[in-house]
Amino acid sequence: MRKTLKATLCLLLLFGQAGCIKENTDDCPRAVLTLYYDADGERNVIGEYIHGAVLYVFDHGELVVQRPVSASEITSGHGISFILPAGNYHVVCWGNMDEYSRPVLTDGGPDRCRLQHTAMTGAGRIETFDPLYHAAGRFALADKTTTSHRLDFRSAHIGLDFYIRGFGERYPVAGNPELRLTGIETGYDFAKNASRTPGAVCYPVVKRDAAPGVHTAQLNVLRFDEDTPMEIGIRIPGGEEVFHLRMAELLTQDGDATRRTPSVSLDREELRIPISVDFTGNRVDVAIEIPDWVEEPIRPGI
Repeated sequence: MRKTLKATLCLLLLFGQAGCIKENTDDCPRAVLTLYYDADGERNVIGEYIHGAVLYVFDHGELVVQRPVSASEITSGHGISFILPAGNYHVVCWGNMDEYSRPVLTDGGPDRCRLQHTAMTGAGRIETFDPLYHAAGRFALADKTTTSHRLDFRSAHIGLDFYIRGFGERYPVAGNPELRLTGIETGYDFAKNASRTPGAVCYPVVKRDAAPGVHTAQLNVLRFDEDTPMEIGIRIPGGEEVFHLRMAELLTQDGDATRRTPSVSLDREELRIPISVDFTGNRVDVAIEIPDWVEEPIRPGI
């Protein structure tokens, strides 16, 4: 924060020397950034998915602009306009960076800055992640010119919807089953390269469904590929684990396991994976599907 304020004061001095004052900014270099997200389609639908953002602009590794972007600015179509000295800039923007995300801004530019789950600072435990989106780019500003640049967002999360049936019948215990995810990604650098914290565990909130004997859980996780080390476990509350499966195995069980072809396209921007776990038979059946034994599929709302 101190470095950002220092950089802002330097910019004000530069503007004063160049004649860029409030009454006359015609000669000031101006950047106009427009925000775009097509959600696997062909038109800009950013307002349907991103309700707020935080913009970071770096100049040779120094953070010179950090500002929130409101929902109205995102959907206005006019872009985000600001004045900077002539130069080359690197911009990063995170969408939906809400209660579960915390930026870690360090010296050395965007390559050393990180975004991590708030639980990594000791604030509670991981139950879900924000439905994050990421955009980055570079632009150059010349004297007395206006430069327009489009920031294209990419999804930085995947939704997981769990449907669990028959747990209470097989294990007649009080309370809901305990769902645990290990091997999860816990943060990104500002280039959206994911990282994980050893030993991190996600405990999604499990609820009773309207259908008898059914429990559900809805959460977001950070993006992963078909080789993910993520593992899914279901435990008796406060007791032993009664189900365990590697996510990589689940992703290939309905595809071509020989060629490791996942049963879902992990390249899609908007992706929610429904996972059904059925304890009612002689064995536990698992599939990537919305089962027909739920009254209504989970609707995205996290």
